[in-house]
Amino acid sequence: MRDVGDGGVYLNGNGLRLESTNRDGVTAAVRFIGKTRFLTIQGFNLYGGAYDTPGCGNGFEFVSSGGDIALSTFSNLVASYCGGHGIVFKGAIFESDTYSLKSKDCRGQGIVFSNQGGVVSNMMMYGTNSSRNAGWGMDLQAGCNSVDMFGGSFVLNGGGGINCPNGFRFMIAPNGENTGETMINMPFAAYPATVIAANLSSNGRTLNPANPTAKPSRYLINPPANGKLNEIGGFVVPYTENSQPAPSNMSVLATQTPATRPKP
Repeated sequence: MRDVGDGGVYLNGNGLRLESTNRDGVTAAVRFIGKTRFLTIQGFNLYGGAYDTPGCGNGFEFVSSGGDIALSTFSNLVASYCGGHGIVFKGAIFESDTYSLKSKDCRGQGIVFSNQGGVVSNMMMYGTNSSRNAGWGMDLQAGCNSVDMFGGSFVLNGGGGINCPNGFRFMIAPNGENTGETMINMPFAAYPATVIAANLSSNGRTLNPANPTAKPSRYLINPPANGKLNEIGGFVVPYTENSQPAPSNMSVLATQTPATRPKP
């Protein structure tokens, strides 16, 4: 990307469908790299080809280089059947927002935020859907934690709903269903984290077929061992299906003994 200062870069696909012809399972299909302000990218639907082939690598990548990507908007982006992750934000990406990101059936994680190469800071997410991915629906990597999420749906992800091993600043009303053993994995929080009205439902059996290590959903939150979690109004919903009994082992918080708590 070319740095145009405060002039901004605006790219509107208007619903354009992209199909990756790459089948190496490694190379990203669409990559934006550079530094800029007031970037807006919206309206693209990417099919990565990883249905019956290795497909592309990651679907969409947004990577800061030589500076930061700031005050930007990413909206109405769809990534499906990618051989890697669906949508990736990496490096110094500041004070930006996302609307209606959708990632499904990818062989890695659905949506990734990573501090590799810089610090992701003050990201605000609205209307996120990341489901049926082999890994996590959302994964915060390399110490990332400065993300706020309003709403969100995570269904049938093999790893779990949201993995945030260094914390997650704020979530309101994320929903999960049969999405790995833990909906929100937060074994450590660098700063106080708030989760409001999160919920997880499960029939105790349905698993992601693309992930042989997937487990039935049990816990809404694996809480930080250092106690920096403000959990408000979260709940779990065990349900019956096809006359099979509802699971009886679900809980809002996973119980951790000192011997089994993950280290920060």
